[in-house]
Formats: sequence, C-alpha cells, structure tokens
Amino acid sequence: MNGLFRIAFIALMLASCAPADSDRGATPQATPDLPKNVLLAEPDPSMESISLVRVLATPQAVDGKAVSVGGYLHLEFEASLLCLHKEDVDHLLLENCIWIDVPKSSEVEALSDHYVTAQGKVNARAKGHMGMYQATLQEVSRLFVADRPLPVPPTPPPAR
Repeated sequence: MNGLFRIAFIALMLASCAPADSDRGATPQATPDLPKNVLLAEPDPSMESISLVRVLATPQAVDGKAVSVGGYLHLEFEASLLCLHKEDVDHLLLENCIWIDVPKSSEVEALSDHYVTAQGKVNARAKGHMGMYQATLQEVSRLFVADRPLPVPPTPPPAR
C-alpha cells in the first residue's frame, strides 16, 4: 500500500507541474502597440548586413561602415545596449554588447528588451558609456523588431 501511495503522489506532483492543455502550443502574443519598424533617417544605400559577432570580434575591420546588425536591444539610464542575447543583459555580460546611440522617443523606447535589427554606422573608436564596449553603433537610421517566438516542443508521451 505504501508503494501505491508513493506512485500516486509522484503522479500527482508531475501532473501539477505540467502546463495546462490550453497552454500547450501557445505562442507569446506580441504587444499590440509595439512599433514594428522605426525609421529615424534615410538608410545608407551601401549598408552591409553583418553579424554582431563580427562587430564584437573585429570592430576596426568594420569601423565607419554602414551596417545592418541584429541583437537584443536594452535601453535604460546609462545603458543603451545592443547585445547578442537577452541573457547578456540579465547577467551583465557587457563584452557581448555594443553601445547604440538612439534618440530618446517613445517609439524607440518601446523596442527596448526586444530582439531588433538596427541599421547605422560602426564607430570602433567610440567605446560607449565609460569606455566599456567594443564599439558604438551611431547614426542609427532604422530599427525594426526581429522577435521570433521559439517553437514549443511537443509534449512527450506519458511514461509507462
């Protein structure tokens, strides 16, 4: 009887940890008032699409170039960052971030804490606030949301 009680208890605990059927397969809902595209200036026609990793690894190689680069945008007092991942902001892994010069506006600030693609010019000599970053993305002409919800993995079949 004691073994049956243990099995029932474990089954109950596992069932309470599982998401409800209505939650399975749900995708995060976008904020309805989130701007999808913020045009700040006319984009440079010579713009090159590059990885943020390339800017971080070799900022001098892309110094002065107009680029389109993606990353996680985080804006707050004394922190205007474009990072590889959200976790870089959460854990202050600033070596994975560049400074980004963007104007203070409600449209731009609404994009904070989202993955975005930013278009601007790299300045390898400008190291951002207190010189803590590899480079600065200046003359930002465009920001657009690049958030993509991750697919929800299928629920495994119950153990037998």
